[in-house]
Amino acid sequence: MTNDQETIIKTNISSLNKARIGALGEYIYTYYLGQILNCDIRSTHKNDTDFVVNGEPVDVKTRGFGNETLSCKRKVGIIYSFVCFSQEQVTILFKDKIYNLGWRDVVPLWEMWIKKEKIIIGENSPDLRKVSQDAWKEIKVDIIESFQKQGIKALKVIQRTKRFNGESPGNLMSKLSAFCNPSECCRVYVEFKGYPIRGDNVDMIFAFPETHLAILPRLTNFRLKSGLSREEVDKIDLKKMPPCYVFKNIPDLMANYKIRFSTFKEGIA
Repeated sequence: MTNDQETIIKTNISSLNKARIGALGEYIYTYYLGQILNCDIRSTHKNDTDFVVNGEPVDVKTRGFGNETLSCKRKVGIIYSFVCFSQEQVTILFKDKIYNLGWRDVVPLWEMWIKKEKIIIGENSPDLRKVSQDAWKEIKVDIIESFQKQGIKALKVIQRTKRFNGESPGNLMSKLSAFCNPSECCRVYVEFKGYPIRGDNVDMIFAFPETHLAILPRLTNFRLKSGLSREEVDKIDLKKMPPCYVFKNIPDLMANYKIRFSTFKEGIA
């Protein structure tokens, strides 16, 4: 398994909702205890108990990436086990024992599980889309609030996960509200490397004041949606954007946008 394949699988697992990552954790747990440790394990899922292991009731808690807490509400007479996902491995805690599974051991279990559960993986996964939609809402709010604190009152903030040969999204240059004061307006386009959408998966960001629209490089040849003419659509040539309009990531955008354009002079971008 290559590093890229491992990264893709980790990304797919991190996109699962809470219920599904819990189900995956239980699948790995039952396989390891049953097949590797030769425990007698039976599924129950009732009375706050997930399994009976060697005659003892067990409740299994799964912790996804970044969640390291082992605290939970506990009842007397129930054994609490944990399945914890990390970048290095998957760890099973059973009684006073710790078992670590490397990703090479986890991948076959992952593949058997998604086949068994008929899980859709990739950009068409409902889980991945939901996670990305929720993450984008938070990122967009953070950008807007940061800019508002800096006195930039009107924003158009959009995102995309794919680039089309340096062609800006069709809605980046659409008209803003007639009540928008151009000197207080800004447009931001966040381009992600792919799914899932999250702050550490940004490829680059393009941002510019509304008053700079006329000096931005334009495309003359670009894709068109059915029914539209080139006279109706305005697109920027992202490949020719001056460096002052390009930001590495969201912290860079929030910290440096106002600094750059408070001293900007046309012709020296």
